[in-house]
Amino acid sequence: MNLHSIENVCETFMGAKINAQQNSGSEFVRAISASSHCMYARSQNPLLHPDLLFHMSSLGRQQARYLATVHATSKEAVEERAQQLLHDKGWRARIPILDMLIELSRNDKDYGRLDVREEIAAMLIVEKVLMEQKEIFGDSDRPATYRDIQEMKYLEMVIRETIRLYPSLPVFGRKLQRDFDVGDFVIPAGANVMFLAYQIHRNPKYFPDPEKFNPDRFLPDNVMRRSPYCYLAFSAGPRNCVGIKYGMQAIKGTLSAMIRKFKILPGSTPLSLQYKIMLGSRTGFKIRLESR
Repeated sequence: MNLHSIENVCETFMGAKINAQQNSGSEFVRAISASSHCMYARSQNPLLHPDLLFHMSSLGRQQARYLATVHATSKEAVEERAQQLLHDKGWRARIPILDMLIELSRNDKDYGRLDVREEIAAMLIVEKVLMEQKEIFGDSDRPATYRDIQEMKYLEMVIRETIRLYPSLPVFGRKLQRDFDVGDFVIPAGANVMFLAYQIHRNPKYFPDPEKFNPDRFLPDNVMRRSPYCYLAFSAGPRNCVGIKYGMQAIKGTLSAMIRKFKILPGSTPLSLQYKIMLGSRTGFKIRLESR
């Protein structure tokens, strides 16, 4: 799924087809993966937390090389798209986000380019998802439109509950801009604070019976009764994930296409979680597909 995500992001944002799943050994794809591993390794070694020590270390130099590859490829894509836009004035059915940013940078000089648990319950959930898809598409196998995706309310609840239990980013940090009082303690400005989304999402105060998979937690009324800061799947506040809507649309579109064609069944390999910047599985995510 990581390679699939890379493909989606590159095509949506840059209009570039990199075929990451077929070309997983390409320099660009390997650089993205390797730089993530460097970030994880640094987070596990307190001696490498200071920027100066990290940049002087062999790990820091490795990350610099990988990031240079990513940045060079990205810069090349930006410049290539910018040149194409100078000559392409016609109507386009799909406009990559990069194109929008380039146009914005031209019009706004201040905006730069740099800049599973109980079986019965599980079956009912699956049937609800499938019923929703049939209500939207009937027997048609056409691709989902933007309006279709907006109608997938229950599927979105299922996705949000899945991400509650298994957030892509289980830990993230913020740097305090001012002193912050926590009970009898004061965390000083400039300190780095870590938020443990994986644990917060399992707090029974906000999510009763937290290990139970229950999409109804995300019914509008239930969401309104909770603090918006107890669900941090996409972070929160002014520095939350800028790709929330894009990510949800991409997941819903991909799952919709699969659900309508296949029964998605669990594989034989148990899930073995591991954390390396993002939450993953040591054994992969193995599933079985049966044609409907």
